[in-house]
Amino acid sequence: MEGATQKLNMIFVMPPTFLKEGTIYYIHDLLAVIQPALDKYVNQPITMVSSMDDYWALEEDKRYSFDMVAVQMGSIAPDVLEDQVKQSKKLQWVHSVSAGLDGYLSK
Repeated sequence: MEGATQKLNMIFVMPPTFLKEGTIYYIHDLLAVIQPALDKYVNQPITMVSSMDDYWALEEDKRYSFDMVAVQMGSIAPDVLEDQVKQSKKLQWVHSVSAGLDGYLSK
């Protein structure tokens, strides 16, 4: 298929508060705003984690299959990024939803 866009595998790393329905940070409401772009460029459903237990529970093949990591301040992002940078052969970029990467990497 000439001109077809290859969809990305993405993991979203967020604080547990993003899972609370009815808050301004509810992840499904936030993603709904950009859903058309996500549908076009990202494999669905997006993997979402808010704890290291969630992250380590992913099968290893899946854990290191992500092209992109989207991170939110106040989350487990520093630990996930450290593991991804050391272990993943697929990781291409990190998107910070709320702040510069220096905020994650200064732990």
